Amino acid sequence: MLIIVIDQASKLWVNSNLVPGKVYSVLPHFNFYLTYNRGVAFSMFSSSSVVVHNILFILSLLIVFGLVFLHFKLDKSKYLLRFALALVIGGAIGNMIDKVILGFVIDFIDFYWGSWHFATFNLADAAISVGGFFIILDSFLNERKVTN
Repeated sequence: MLIIVIDQASKLWVNSNLVPGKVYSVLPHFNFYLTYNRGVAFSMFSSSSVVVHNILFILSLLIVFGLVFLHFKLDKSKYLLRFALALVIGGAIGNMIDKVILGFVIDFIDFYWGSWHFATFNLADAAISVGGFFIILDSFLNERKVTN
């Protein structure tokens, strides 16, 4: 829930205070750059039909329900995996709220090196990525326990 609140608050602030398409230098190699993503990750399917967008949304919803179910079925001692799933679920719900209310996702974090820019993203995307990393880490840690 905390991820959803932080994500939505950051998007509300950014959308109220920044101009879309204008670069706001924050630190070396880090800008704020407000953009509206009508697609999915890395703006894939941004020019697709409403039907494709609806199918992707329904698929996302099913995945979130599955992850929530898994989260509550896990043993309480699986702290890392439960935390990782909470990050992924919170990030996914944060972006889904944007899609339902606005029809697009607000992205604003821009990392770059020289003229190369990573895809612009938001805090929900970061939570999903960090959660995914921890899921992978948990699987490696559990694999080590099984082989020892």
